[in-house]
Amino acid sequence: MKMKRLCAAILVIVLAFCACTVVFASSLQPSTATVTIISKGEFVLKNYKVVVSTDNFNIDDALKAAHDAKYDGGADKGYASATGDYGLYITKLWGDTSGAFGYTVNNKMSSGLSDKVSAGDSVVAYIYSDATAYSDKYTYFDKNSVTVKANEEVTLTLSGLGYDENWQTVVSPLADATITVDGEKTEYQTDSNGKVTISLKGGKTYTVSASADTLIVPPICLVTVEKSGSAVVWIVAGAVLIVIGVGMLVATKKKKQ
Repeated sequence: MKMKRLCAAILVIVLAFCACTVVFASSLQPSTATVTIISKGEFVLKNYKVVVSTDNFNIDDALKAAHDAKYDGGADKGYASATGDYGLYITKLWGDTSGAFGYTVNNKMSSGLSDKVSAGDSVVAYIYSDATAYSDKYTYFDKNSVTVKANEEVTLTLSGLGYDENWQTVVSPLADATITVDGEKTEYQTDSNGKVTISLKGGKTYTVSASADTLIVPPICLVTVEKSGSAVVWIVAGAVLIVIGVGMLVATKKKKQ
């Protein structure tokens, strides 16, 4: 009976320690937002995490941080902004100075680079393929990233932003778009409601996007497919092995006495 109580007590302590370790590690993670940059239909930066360093952190700060970290030569070479009659705007994006730029926060068109960016937000900046009429339609999935098990189905909804006669933003499903995985076209297509269900093999993070018959700013969803095991499973398994080991050690000592 004492042996069972001892093992149970040790198991509780080990599991509590594991849980506290996970919580503590999570609490140490800085507050971040993600930045994606698209150049004429091609991803040059995908959901890159930038630290939201101040309460007044904005789109300009996020794009500067992303260029400093990932563009060759940093923001000094690849990014620039200026202040005009309508506020802060982009003059250079990923080395491009065409002026044909757009940007969103959480898939909503922004009024300017001074718009606030908070922890957990998603910033997408893009260079239009059509630098004359700006006809590229901005599109997005309802999920920015997702983690699933191998061969588990994922349902995504693809939407596009447009404008009505009063230049008010209109969101509508994008039907008959072809889903791409890591840049390759697949047999998956969105239905009339913009929905599509896919499944992928394990052990990898995939870039899921879409293409259409018309010019679009492509959507992005990073789908991480886990292997059969998980960190939590291994932690629990380790805890159980510790308890068994301690139990065997105690039993051995009792036999020797």
